[in-house]
Amino acid sequence: MKQKLLKIFLVYTLLIGVVYAQNRQVRGKVTSASDGTAIQGASVFVQGSSLATQTDGSGNYSINAASGATLVFSYVGYQRLSVTIGNRTTIDVQLTSDKTSLEEVIVTGYGSVKKSDFAGSVAQIANKEIENRPVANVTQNLQGRVPGLLANSGSGQPGARANVIIRGIKSIQGSGTQPLYVVDGIPVSDNSIANLNANDFESVTVLKDASAAALYGARGGTGVIVITTKQGKKGSSEITLRTQMGVTRPPDFKRLNLMNTAELLAFEERSGVITQTSNAGFSNVPGWYYSPLNPANANLSAAQKAEYARKLDSTRNINTDIGDLFFRNGLSQNYELNLRGGSDNVRYFSSVGYYSQDGIDKTSNFKRYSGRFNLDYTKGRFNAQWNSNMTYSTSRKAIGDSWGNSPLNPFQMIYRGKPYDNPYLADGTLNFGAGSTNLNPKSLANVIETQENSRWNENKWKINTGLNLSLKITDDLTLRNVLGIDADNNLYEYYINPDSYRGSVQTHLSGFVREATLINAQIINTTSLSYNKTFNEKHNVSVAGYFEGLRTYNKGSGFLLYNLNKSLPWTGQGANPLPTNGAATMPQNARSAKSGYGIRSFFANASYGYVDRYVFNANIRRDGTSRILNDKNKEITTWSASAVWNAHNEAFLKDHSIINNLRLRGSYGVTPNIGSILVNTYDVYGFDVPNYLSAQLPGFGTTSYVGSPLSGLYPTTPGNPNLKIENISKANLGFDLSLLNSRINLSMDFYKETTNDLFVNQPLSNTTGFNSMAINAGKMSNKGLEVALSGDVVKTPDYKLTLGWQHAININKIEDLGSVSEYESGTFIIRKGLPYGSHYTYHYLGADPETGRPTYYAQDGVTKVYSQSQAGRFATFGTYLPKHVGGFNIDARYKRFSVSTLFSYQFDVVRSDNARNWITDGSLGYTASVRQTRELIDNQWLKPGDEKFFPSPAYSRGFTNADLQNAKFLRFRELNVAYDLPGFNVAGKSVLKGGSVYFTAYNLAIWSPWKGQDPEDNNNISANEYPNPRMFVFGVDFKF
Repeated sequence: MKQKLLKIFLVYTLLIGVVYAQNRQVRGKVTSASDGTAIQGASVFVQGSSLATQTDGSGNYSINAASGATLVFSYVGYQRLSVTIGNRTTIDVQLTSDKTSLEEVIVTGYGSVKKSDFAGSVAQIANKEIENRPVANVTQNLQGRVPGLLANSGSGQPGARANVIIRGIKSIQGSGTQPLYVVDGIPVSDNSIANLNANDFESVTVLKDASAAALYGARGGTGVIVITTKQGKKGSSEITLRTQMGVTRPPDFKRLNLMNTAELLAFEERSGVITQTSNAGFSNVPGWYYSPLNPANANLSAAQKAEYARKLDSTRNINTDIGDLFFRNGLSQNYELNLRGGSDNVRYFSSVGYYSQDGIDKTSNFKRYSGRFNLDYTKGRFNAQWNSNMTYSTSRKAIGDSWGNSPLNPFQMIYRGKPYDNPYLADGTLNFGAGSTNLNPKSLANVIETQENSRWNENKWKINTGLNLSLKITDDLTLRNVLGIDADNNLYEYYINPDSYRGSVQTHLSGFVREATLINAQIINTTSLSYNKTFNEKHNVSVAGYFEGLRTYNKGSGFLLYNLNKSLPWTGQGANPLPTNGAATMPQNARSAKSGYGIRSFFANASYGYVDRYVFNANIRRDGTSRILNDKNKEITTWSASAVWNAHNEAFLKDHSIINNLRLRGSYGVTPNIGSILVNTYDVYGFDVPNYLSAQLPGFGTTSYVGSPLSGLYPTTPGNPNLKIENISKANLGFDLSLLNSRINLSMDFYKETTNDLFVNQPLSNTTGFNSMAINAGKMSNKGLEVALSGDVVKTPDYKLTLGWQHAININKIEDLGSVSEYESGTFIIRKGLPYGSHYTYHYLGADPETGRPTYYAQDGVTKVYSQSQAGRFATFGTYLPKHVGGFNIDARYKRFSVSTLFSYQFDVVRSDNARNWITDGSLGYTASVRQTRELIDNQWLKPGDEKFFPSPAYSRGFTNADLQNAKFLRFRELNVAYDLPGFNVAGKSVLKGGSVYFTAYNLAIWSPWKGQDPEDNNNISANEYPNPRMFVFGVDFKF
């Protein structure tokens, strides 16, 4: 029996050996024939079988195949190559570029256009620049990557979006209008971008000029950002597993240069000595209250003086790290599973993901559960594409943000809190409650107690889906219909625990709960018929006509409950009745509202090209919208015309050894800006429902009348029924140049944009009962230069060093304000001839050497005065919008190792630092309530003859240009270090096709003369912002 088993085993082993003798492992490398660089992601498959693999980051591959088999190598932009294996085990190949397939295309959202035919100003961001970044919102990843695009973050809250401005502010009334975002042809709300997983994106395209954005009509006035997601591809299924983990870290608050306890106590004592103020006049600060130099202590007994000295010494030994109290190192995680593949007829891409990031504020985090399924089906002349995304996110908001300018806001208490405020008692419990004073401070403990007993959550369901159907009626004529839905359901929850100190000081003394829901939905349907044909291989004609309908719906409701049941602290269940306190009725604490609008559009575009050298394009669109009340102004026209000269295809450049691409572009058009119309909102206790016609209809409020028990209505705003939408005329000239086989690439654009029918506030007659009304009477311009330069300094099969730089200059100017020349808007002034956002304030000169009083310029700009009531205000200090914006990158690769960096910068920008005003004021009032900066120690007036900048502690200088700071910065935005994992086979089967291990650091460092927390912001005043965090993550990607 044993001999039979042994024979069977030997025969089986022999058969296996024969089989493996027929199959062998073939290895090799795939490179480009033009320059020898490795091609990553090239497909390698055995002809006539399902065996397939891909090249790794170094162009290497490994596959099992029989000796007589044929290997097929392919990659986008290169000609397919077939090689018979024979007896070889190593096969290195070079792929030759295929100019017909290599042609780069621009995705416009309504289709794609060959770059050589596209005359507009556009910037593209590849997926390698946006995937695996430790930010939930892709807008946070745009800074420094696109010339002419300003993306500044105003909050470090996880998931918060950056404020994006393309080619300058274009409206006074609509200055906060964001670009239009389009995902796979479907518009998306800018407030829900964080619910989209950027790892699903194939590319991001920024459309900037009229030729690029005119297709979108009134919605594209401030630019369009087109996002294209990943699609399936022909070949065997590819599974990608992503894991990422890291930390978020708070910034270094040492930039504020705040006094420690010993310094602050000494400063308090010095201020008291100079002013000889009473204890009460100085709010009983310990440095003066316990001081032996305080006249109030002169007659104390020796025992009392010793006790005061002991208390002062005890206070001096307290140095609370306020940043450590309120901030943390948070955990950041991301896990994803992707599936991609397809056949000749069906292609698919799907992904599921979980993203979680703790905020550096201890009460904040963001979690997202995402799923995407993209399906593409082709049968003969018919094609159907379904792209669908669904996400659910939970966002715990920082409690401090809800308190704003308040001692309960930790972002303010970083500089407002005193270092001698110990929030804990000797037994370790919090020292919170009423009666906080400088001698018995409870401010820090009250912040902690409030955070521990408050919850602020915003949860969101989101769906974005689109069905694209097309039929090629003939080879030249295509009928297409795109139906899409973008919708989100939002839930808002804010609770204060009734069984807490903070709950006990609320209305009706027992906490509160505020909840709201908001549903936003947008449905769009676009039907088009397009014709494209080339005649005599010279003349290309393309014409398309479109009909589009868009409908937006908004509905919200909310309630507010007081006097909660202490046994049920995080719910409104069991809430107690509200006392009327003798009144006959109580006001309602529930609200609801709904709104919406529609846009009906006809539009067309046409293009003519001659022998790939000259291309002419034209677009025209007619929108009718219910956003406009007046029937005469409802119809809005958008148009553009453009031309391209592909000079490199001319005979005199066609075979040039240095210049391989030279394109000259020009465009002009008019694009309305629907975001210029002021939109007030209905508050529904947590969310706001837009009131789209609020600027066009009179507003009313309730009031009571003498002698009547009934309330009535009265007009609060006049409304302008004759308003028209602002329109922007845009001119652009540009060129693209590539040298040395595209190793050096340069693009440059010159533009001028003028906003006409600008809304400006005009004074009204006193007989109207109103002071002013916004009417179409002004004009604003933006003109500038954009440059993008990149070059491969070193490019070999094993080494590559690429340098890139992009820069933009934008000059904004208010050209006309109708019947007025200026008016104030917050802390800046709207004035003809100045840029938008020009600071308007007093010119502070320093302390008077003899008296220590603050000094200012009078309105004549020459005379020195000693009070703000006598001083003039000036607009010569600059604007909060940077004139220069840019970034540069350094990317290096050695075989499988790669290192990439990104730096971003801004200059010629001035911002108002509200925090700096508080910490450098140095007066008794501010010293009593706010921690002061060390600058005051050596630069504050103390005695006659002192030449100092800051006045005597007896005076407050107020808000002046001394609070305006140069906000230019250079930020080390990103560092990425990666190693490409090679694929390997086991027993002839591919186990791992490839992968990567990487480390990414975000917001590593910043260099700036700014003395506040962070010069980057999305507005003109630095006050109580959630700081931008630093992030460090490790990740591993596997492809199977």
